[in-house]
Amino acid sequence: MPSFRTDPELVEACLLGDREAWDNLVTRYSRLVWSIPRKCGLSVSDSEDVHQSTFASLVHHIGDLRDHQRLSSWLITTATRASWRIRKRVTERSTVPIE
Repeated sequence: MPSFRTDPELVEACLLGDREAWDNLVTRYSRLVWSIPRKCGLSVSDSEDVHQSTFASLVHHIGDLRDHQRLSSWLITTATRASWRIRKRVTERSTVPIE
């Protein structure tokens, strides 16, 4: 069932260990987070890695968020940085040095 709670309410509930709140946050922002690596040109597999690492990072850092109203901005920034890291890794792997 979709949640009609605000982001700050969901974050507070997550901090209290509310599993339903976590599920609601992931459902609410899954498409947004998924779209970022795809727009960066990453493969489906790499996009799944970005998605997973972004939400794993949220689990570890949700208590550090200064402004719970800006959760979407935090997720966008985190997913973008993860996408850049993976894209750099893929590019470096595919680049053969010329000797």
